[in-house]
Amino acid sequence: MRVFRSSVLFMGTTNTTRTQMAEALLRHHAGDRFEVYSAGLEAGQIHPYTRLVLQELGIRMDGQRPKRLKDYLGITYNYLITLTEENEDAPIFPGVSTRLDWTTSRPQPATSSEEDVLNAYRVVRNQLDVQIHTFLMEYDLFKLGAKALL
Repeated sequence: MRVFRSSVLFMGTTNTTRTQMAEALLRHHAGDRFEVYSAGLEAGQIHPYTRLVLQELGIRMDGQRPKRLKDYLGITYNYLITLTEENEDAPIFPGVSTRLDWTTSRPQPATSSEEDVLNAYRVVRNQLDVQIHTFLMEYDLFKLGAKALL
């Protein structure tokens, strides 16, 4: 019997930090329950601190690379999760069953010292980690409720 997994696309502006973190965190916490992707309106380079703060949790980003949103046009996803700052417009993307908009700040260090920059990335990582855990809990509760109706 073939098991169909739900698909999630994290979408942001540049696909260099927040969306990459979210992709890695969901893949790590959910195992093989989801097909997970991330993309941005633009594709820059993944910031080295993005990888570093995930490695602190034992999470690797093997195979992840910046991707453009246009590369995913024409594909249908169960979930589209946009990662935008407050008062930032989330891009429109067709072919999605459920859309979630997560307000998540970019890493903004107090100073330019390496430790402050690293701590700013940790703050974003921790915020996303909480959002991922909440998403998984709600997803599991929904699935349990759907099974009870059968």
